[in-house]
Amino acid sequence: MKNIFSKAKAAFVAEGRFSSAFTAVLLAILIAVNGIVYALTNYFGLYLYSNDLSEVALSEAPDAIFDKMKQEHRKVEILFCMAEDDLKSHDTGSLVHHTATEMAARYSDVVTVKYMNILTRIDSDMKNRSAKIEKYKAALSEGEVLRDSSVVFTYTSAAGQESYRVLTDNTSIGFAAFYMTDAEGNAIAYHGEEILTAMSVLTAAKAPKKVYFTQYHGEIADISLTSLLVCAGYEIDVINLRDRDIPEDCALLVISSPQTDFEKASEGSGVVTEIERLARYTQEGGHLLVTLHSHLKTPLKNLEAFLSARGISLIREQNLTAIVRDNAGSLPTDAYTLVASYAESELSATLAPHLADRGGVVLTETAALSLTGSAKPLLVSSPSASLEADGKTVDRAGSYVLAATAAVQGGGDITVIPSVYLTATDAMTSNTYSNRTFVYGLIETLYGGEDLPYGCRTVNLMTDTLENLTARAARIYTAVIFLIPTALAAFGFVTIRRRKNR
Repeated sequence: MKNIFSKAKAAFVAEGRFSSAFTAVLLAILIAVNGIVYALTNYFGLYLYSNDLSEVALSEAPDAIFDKMKQEHRKVEILFCMAEDDLKSHDTGSLVHHTATEMAARYSDVVTVKYMNILTRIDSDMKNRSAKIEKYKAALSEGEVLRDSSVVFTYTSAAGQESYRVLTDNTSIGFAAFYMTDAEGNAIAYHGEEILTAMSVLTAAKAPKKVYFTQYHGEIADISLTSLLVCAGYEIDVINLRDRDIPEDCALLVISSPQTDFEKASEGSGVVTEIERLARYTQEGGHLLVTLHSHLKTPLKNLEAFLSARGISLIREQNLTAIVRDNAGSLPTDAYTLVASYAESELSATLAPHLADRGGVVLTETAALSLTGSAKPLLVSSPSASLEADGKTVDRAGSYVLAATAAVQGGGDITVIPSVYLTATDAMTSNTYSNRTFVYGLIETLYGGEDLPYGCRTVNLMTDTLENLTARAARIYTAVIFLIPTALAAFGFVTIRRRKNR
């Protein structure tokens, strides 16, 4: 037994110092533990909230909005349907409570925070709210119920009239409206600052506008986009254009990455179907937002012809959509996920005050657009980008248009983004890139939005977030990372050689 220990000591300790063998084993153990923890986290959807509440500290982004509300003497009460002590210890509610109380402290002339026991209906001022609870319930959407994780926003006008908005959920998360979730329902990011700011504004605003999403073409409408539209003041609804005209209350119509084509009537038939309804809507001043899937094998001939006739066309090569590749301006390891820049436009001027670092917009597997007539670019690729079709390079001109808008005779407009990734959750939860700011800018510039919660802080709860590295920067970063251990190894080798030569 002593022999075994002696050999082990000889292997792991050399001249009273740890040997390279011990270092290798220690590193292997650390890597293995890290791999196991990462695998468990991915499998079980684990996430941990930091005890350091500085991560969710209120930013300066809401200042302008609440200053305006103060000048207009608008006051909002935020009511939690849970006792304060219970709220402070709640897994998800504690973050919402922290942000709300920070708002009440900073914007005390506008925001107050109250608590209510949902069972006894007694609030923190010892007042019975039974009469008001029925009004709170009336503000809920169909199928929703008032529960202890509900949050009620109340605005009282100068005339004493009250208006309400209630955020509730039927999930196991609790306070789900303040979080972004993945496909499995796991909370991956906290955006309470944005939601609390937006709801405070909207409770005191006029009736919300309506946004309609088209249906029955395999459309993909992710929750990040619908959440942003709610924060911008819209109510969400859906529409089947095959058998229904676009309602007069439609302030924005969204076609979100359809998989199949829209119907078009034969010339001279007098039949009105989907393409005809789109044409009528935009000619009468309607706003249309279209995102397109770049890898469809069958082109959407009718929809693309409708867009092309108004100045926006997909660039194709032998009937295949050309995909933008950028070896320098893309994110690491993927030349197809790239950071788009803002074109010189009215939108860029609108966004400038809200972009401290002029952060770009992340798109992936995106097509490129060609423009004619009144169409104007919104986003462009870097000059080093190229186009590929069927795996072959077909163009190297660079600076391709990646998003555009076209005015329609009659007062309407059409905006096209040929990528499904614009509002993907990981892009929308990033504080590095400006996908959220870009969409808010569209709403403000093109659709008359106001008091939008630009720049509110999002706290990522998962580790697989976007990195602030383009491919060129990543190569430099990788070189530096390899240079450090190489330099240390060289220093150690020289030191050991000198000691041996003494």
